[in-house]
Amino acid sequence: MKNAENVLAVVDSVGTAGLRLRLEGEETAGEKQYKCNTSVKFAAGDRVYCVRVSGTYVVICKIGSPA
Repeated sequence: MKNAENVLAVVDSVGTAGLRLRLEGEETAGEKQYKCNTSVKFAAGDRVYCVRVSGTYVVICKIGSPA
């Protein structure tokens, strides 16, 4: 999954440098913190849509039922 252009993931934790993610198809979250859309408030457990940009992922938005 890590080489896909677009992936779904679950937020494991929110830190000052970004979001730790458990990418779809993986059993545990990685140590890397990913940049995200700063206009969205993310929380642990959120299902998110990520886009591959310059060799890494950027978290674009939450995925789920309408608010």
